Amino acid sequence: FNIMITPIYSTSSQGVSPMHTLLFMIIMISLTHALNQPLHTRKHTTKLHYAFNEAVSLVDTLYQTAPYTSAFVTCGIKASAADIFAQTQENRIFDSNGRQQMNEESTVVLKNNQVDILRNVAFVIYGGFYQGLAQQYIYTTLFPRWFGDSNDFPTIAAEVLFDLTIVSLCVCLPIAYLTKAMIFGKSWEDGLMKYFGDMKHRNLLGKYYSIWLPAQCCTFGLVPEHLRIPFIAMISFFWLIILSQVSSSEDVVDDINVSRIERNRR
Repeated sequence: FNIMITPIYSTSSQGVSPMHTLLFMIIMISLTHALNQPLHTRKHTTKLHYAFNEAVSLVDTLYQTAPYTSAFVTCGIKASAADIFAQTQENRIFDSNGRQQMNEESTVVLKNNQVDILRNVAFVIYGGFYQGLAQQYIYTTLFPRWFGDSNDFPTIAAEVLFDLTIVSLCVCLPIAYLTKAMIFGKSWEDGLMKYFGDMKHRNLLGKYYSIWLPAQCCTFGLVPEHLRIPFIAMISFFWLIILSQVSSSEDVVDDINVSRIERNRR
């Protein structure tokens, strides 16, 4: 797991490399293959394989019987876990390199705040309400109504194009930044300024499209409609790690600067 996460998390400001995209494609193809297999034809070759198939069967049942509740719980927990992992990685990066590159007090700031609770709450709210409830309605109700149920190339291309332009740029990403701004007591203008700043200076869209272009091709072309949200949730765990780092980059710098000012006053 760490072998997979570490290179994904350590993406440079230039974006996600082709190797990262290839890794995501392998993960997505494996997941879609499992989701599309009829339950009665799945062979249980090992205990781990059996447990995996049982988990897939449980998710399949839950999302057919209680789709909105399942979406909220799944995406809320996933968002919290992704942010906690990102914060842990940030602490570890500064612990190993901070003394040489920034100053000893930089490490102290991050050590004393192992988990930023407000930041994590923001991701739980965003994950549960938008990635869970809202996307459940968008992808399983609105998209079939707007684009139909066909799996031909023009339909899939239209769904992917609409999702990566209108939905992503005007709804998905802005809501993430506005939610965080609200939780931290900032104005909506501050949230939008941070959003546009990250697009301009931190290659937010390059990283986003490197993951979600191939992912959404699988979502609309291969994954059963009622399982789109759990599939997106699995992929977005990796994306939220990156988003947590990008959207919080200036917050870490601000904490370090405050620590330096307070130490100079002493």
